[in-house]
Amino acid sequence: MLKVDWIQHAVGHGGFHTGSASVDSDTKFNWIFDCGSRSTSKLDIFLQDWTKQNQKPIDWLFIFS
Repeated sequence: MLKVDWIQHAVGHGGFHTGSASVDSDTKFNWIFDCGSRSTSKLDIFLQDWTKQNQKPIDWLFIFS
């Protein structure tokens, strides 16, 4: 069974998401998705804080600007 967790984080512009997917409780696949903003300072701070709190590897990092 495929299990997907997707979280939208409130960082001001509403487009920062993290997620993970696993099949039958196997190894998780983790990603971060950001749709960009005019200022990257909030993203930089939030991303640094998030990676300190979540020590799991990031398999995909999507950043659109």
